[in-house]
Amino acid sequence: MSDMHIRLAEASDRTALADLFHALWPKGPVEEHSRELEAILSGKAPGLCRSSCSAEAGDRSLLGFLEVGFAVAR
Repeated sequence: MSDMHIRLAEASDRTALADLFHALWPKGPVEEHSRELEAILSGKAPGLCRSSCSAEAGDRSLLGFLEVGFAVAR
């Protein structure tokens, strides 16, 4: 799969990422994952500094994601 690349997730990825989140964590409804992603993608996730990257195929479809988070000391 040589035409795959990793990039920062964007707000336009939210629906596809919510589906991927739901596949990984099926107990949570897609709508809940979508709300969580809205906060993450806008940089407003409460209590944590979180970021998502997307693995994208050559046709721009999302193949996967990587999410990184850490607590911010205050």
